[in-house]
Amino acid sequence: MARKRPQAPVTWADIDRILADPRSKEFKDLRDRVAHMHLTKVFASHLREFSTGALRVVSSRREGSDVPVRVAGPLRVADEVVEALALDSHPMVLKVREQQAERWRIRVSLGPNERRPFTKVFMFRDGERITVQIDGSILDHWVLPAGARTTGSPSPVRARSRAALVESPRP
Repeated sequence: MARKRPQAPVTWADIDRILADPRSKEFKDLRDRVAHMHLTKVFASHLREFSTGALRVVSSRREGSDVPVRVAGPLRVADEVVEALALDSHPMVLKVREQQAERWRIRVSLGPNERRPFTKVFMFRDGERITVQIDGSILDHWVLPAGARTTGSPSPVRARSRAALVESPRP
């Protein structure tokens, strides 16, 4: 089995090429991934090699004295990239900022060893949980019974159908 050749490292020249064409798929993909990092201050999980490399180029670690207490992670996106990608008008960024104004806080993932998808930002407030999706829509989390795990719980449809099976008499 032949080994896959390593991809050349991503450089600022690659980023500049992408930023030069705002109508391209690469631009939209980069914008979505950088928007997630801009909000959560961490890398999303399960990204392809180029995307991870691009995020490494456009981000840097923030100094400890510069980091507010409520911020999720230690990374920051370069100001010129935030401006070039127009992140302040990205639907997910707009909705998360709106939710933060209502005292919602960002949660990096749903738990240890859980994925951090770039398409979602998890938020919480007073025991409530929501997910802001990449298009700016909001998903409400289902309330789990005490002691239940966040993964593997039945979906609402499955829960209803199980209840219907239990309640209905068998012929």
